[in-house]
Amino acid sequence: MEAKYFRIGNLVTIETTALHSDGLSDKNKVFEISELKTDVVQFKGFHAGEYYKDIKGVYLNASELKNLGVRHNGLTPYWLPLPKMKAELHFEIYGSEIVATLKSQFSDLILEPLRYVHDLQNLFFALMNEELEYKTDR
Repeated sequence: MEAKYFRIGNLVTIETTALHSDGLSDKNKVFEISELKTDVVQFKGFHAGEYYKDIKGVYLNASELKNLGVRHNGLTPYWLPLPKMKAELHFEIYGSEIVATLKSQFSDLILEPLRYVHDLQNLFFALMNEELEYKTDR
């Protein structure tokens, strides 16, 4: 992936071929980006950087939506309140893509499909100017 897709605080994983002395070779581990450099990404809690070409997004699915605070009661679509905007984000899952709709009292706006956790993190930050908290014990 390219640097333009990431922000500090985004959650990502790495390719299995990426090997470093401080343990960055675990393909199932999720890393938080702490610094974006010209050629590499630094992860929170690690000394070695990782090349952008080896970075992979964490796929967004129902479980990850829940970890990001998205609500679901089984009857309605997944939704996330946006109190500062007096609006909500609604999510419909279609295979490997999640379609988000910004709903307000005035209109509905269907957004670009989301595939990765960092896509939703970046969208939330753009709308609310605050970080979307990830709630799990990874």
